[in-house]
Amino acid sequence: MHERRFNGEVERLRAPQRLALLEVDRVVDLCLKSIKAKNVLDVGTGSGIFAEAFSKRGMNVTGIDPNPEMLKAAKEFAPVGTFLQGTVEEIPLDDKSFDIIFLGHCPA
Repeated sequence: MHERRFNGEVERLRAPQRLALLEVDRVVDLCLKSIKAKNVLDVGTGSGIFAEAFSKRGMNVTGIDPNPEMLKAAKEFAPVGTFLQGTVEEIPLDDKSFDIIFLGHCPA
C-alpha cells in the first residue's frame, strides 16, 4: 500500500519555491539530451509537474499515480496527457510503449 498520498496539497507541491528546487526544466532537458524520444511515462506523476514539462516539449505523456485526486490535478496542468491510476510495482501498460520512463518522485 502506498502510504504517502498528498490529498488536497497540490498548491504545496507546486509552490514556486519547491519548483525552483526541483529544477524541472533542467531535469527534463537532461533526460532528453542526446536522444530522440516521443513517448514518456511519468511514474508517480503526482500533480503532473514533470508531465507538464515533458508535454510542453511536444512529447506524448502518460502519467500513473495511485492517487486519483493527483491524477485530476495532473490532467489540469497537462491536458493533452493521459493519466491512469497505478503504481510502479504494477504499471498498467504494455512493455516497450515508451521511449523514456521517468521516476522523479517514487519513494524507494
